[in-house]
Amino acid sequence: MFRDTPRFDGNWLIGGNLNDDHIIDILDFGIYIAESGRIVSPDTPCGTPSPHADINGDGIVDVLDLSFIQINLGATDLGSCCGGGTGAAAALPVIHISAGEIELMGLDLHHADLNGDGILNEADITAALQGTSPVKSAQTRDQQ
Repeated sequence: MFRDTPRFDGNWLIGGNLNDDHIIDILDFGIYIAESGRIVSPDTPCGTPSPHADINGDGIVDVLDLSFIQINLGATDLGSCCGGGTGAAAALPVIHISAGEIELMGLDLHHADLNGDGILNEADITAALQGTSPVKSAQTRDQQ
């Protein structure tokens, strides 16, 4: 999927980047976990607001979508499916981030810390691939 450029009829990445920052990273994994198990339309037209966690377009957000994130972790996309593929990553991929840093970013991804170590990283992806499900935190339970 990453060979050549769209300007020369090549293939380029249009999925896996769930937060529109042009990078597949651990933050996309966190979004995937929040969307996991959802049944969605397999035909998502361009312009539909993110996230699009059904990366392979089969209508289910499942382990196949997670596998794409795991395999392509750190990869950069070249733009949207609607445009000419001219986007570029604004920063380096986030592969390891603490719960505190995530909170400072204004994101709610605590559910994706599957091993409960306070860090969102590849160990959590491994846990998800091994079947570990998100556990609701005490804070989340108290809000219900």
